[in-house]
Parts: sequence; structure tokens; C-alpha cells
Amino acid sequence: MNSLTFKYLLLIIGLIGTHCRPSTESEESEESSNEIDDDDETPDQVPHNDKETEGELVEGDILSSGGVFRNANVQPKMWPGGEVFYEKPRTTTFSSGVIDNITQAMADITAASGNCIVFKERTIRTGKRNYIQIKKDRGCFSKVGMVGGPQPLSLGLGCYKKGVIIHEFLHALGVNHEHTRHDRDQHIEVKKNNVLSLDVYNNNFKKRIIHDDYGIPYCYMSIMHYSNTAFSKSDNDKTIIPLINPSLKLGQRVKLDSCDIKLLKEMYKCTPGKGSGIPKEDSSDDSYSSYSSYSLYKKPGT
Repeated sequence: MNSLTFKYLLLIIGLIGTHCRPSTESEESEESSNEIDDDDETPDQVPHNDKETEGELVEGDILSSGGVFRNANVQPKMWPGGEVFYEKPRTTTFSSGVIDNITQAMADITAASGNCIVFKERTIRTGKRNYIQIKKDRGCFSKVGMVGGPQPLSLGLGCYKKGVIIHEFLHALGVNHEHTRHDRDQHIEVKKNNVLSLDVYNNNFKKRIIHDDYGIPYCYMSIMHYSNTAFSKSDNDKTIIPLINPSLKLGQRVKLDSCDIKLLKEMYKCTPGKGSGIPKEDSSDDSYSSYSSYSLYKKPGT
């Protein structure tokens, strides 16, 4: 091999190495800037996810399986005994600051539930078949409830703040968005003409038929509520208007609201000092639903 050929070979190797780096400088900057919570964080400050245009997501961050979620007759299922197994996030994927936020998000949920809901690391020794895989995909998303087997919970760029992480974990626990409650029309008005498009409206503003509020009053500041301008044509166009007060701010992505805590405790049948009343299986292979099966959603406008 002559010296000229050797120089070209080194150049090619260098170019390949440049394109194969796991993260760019902009990604690292984005990650570090998201390690600290911002008290002004609002639901609209999370990035758009390309999976939505592929038909894999509904309501912005709920992962479906080939559209199954839209027409599901099976209700979101609880984790047996309130025990949620998860695969430890990799240090090669997330920075130490983001991993700290993930850990704190789980700790906040456990503390708020009075240790009724606990997160346990899945190991080869435990061998649990059903668990959450915390990964970095495009944007933020999760499945709703325990679905069986490994289930992804994505924390992509822009999804590293603790409040956003809590939001996704609540989906995994079985909590849906507040604005899709069956009784939402008694509390908010959805301005269909201000939504980006008819497809966006159909994909993000359907009402649920199921009465899964557990008697908890409608919660305008839930960590699971959309903001006033979610999916709007412009920042000046409100898509959701609270009937109680049109200027009331909706939703946040900072911390669990008191209503979120009450909902979790009702869902998991929490009793002080006794933990969750959800049946605890011998293994986590079987999930539990406290509902009979019937259609989850109404068509928009019904």
C-alpha cells in the first residue's frame, strides 16, 4: 500500500467515525439544558414526534400497536400489587443528570402514593416478563397501562425534565389525558376550528366512553392535561377553553397535582400502611383491570 492510498484510507475512516457518533453537540446541549426543571414548563413545550404522522401515536404521546389503542375493547390495566418493574436506563444512552430526573420522577410517584406504587429494577435474577423499557427514541411516548412483555417508554430530545418524565410514567401506570375524559364537555370547550387540521383533531381530541375518573373532579391543572393552545394553528388560537374561566391556564409539566395523586390512589386501591389493593400475582406475567370491556372512545363531537 503506497502512502497516497494510506492517506485516503485514513480520510474515509475519519468520515465514517464522524457520521457514526452516538450524539451530536446539539443533542448534548439539548440534554444538559433539560436536566433542570423549569417552573414555567407547559405541556406545549415538548417536541413533535414523527411517529404521530406514521399512525403509531395518538394524542401526541400515547403509543399504539397498529392502531389497536384506538379501537380497544380492553381497558388500561394496572400493575399487580402496584409493583412496576423497569429496565435500568443505560448510562450510554442518558446523561447522569437525566438518569437522576428519571429516578426522582419514580420516587415522587412512590412518595405521593404513600408507597402504594413502587418501582423495582428488573434484573436477570428477577426475570420479570412485564416491564418498562426506558429508551431514547424520537420524542416522548408511552403505552397506557401494563400491556404485557417489555413496553417502551421513550424520553427523546426535549423530554428530560422531571415533570415530562412523570407524565409518561403515569401513562404507563394506566392514566389517560385529562382532556379526553367522558365528561370533558361539562368543563371545557374544544375549539375544533382552531386545531391544525381535521386529522389532528381526530387524533388528539376524542372523548373516552369509559367513566375512569374514579369520582375525582375534573382537574384543570393536572400534569396529564393539554394546554390551552395544544395543537393550535397559532399561539393566539386557543384549542381548549375552560368553561369555569376562559382565561384559566390549563395543564403543566412540573409536578403531580393533588388531583393526580388522588386518582393514582383510587386506581391502585391504596390503603395507608397496606399498599395497593390490586391483586398481586405470583409473577408479573398477568395484568389486572378493574373494568369490564367496552369501547374506550367516542367519536369526536359525540
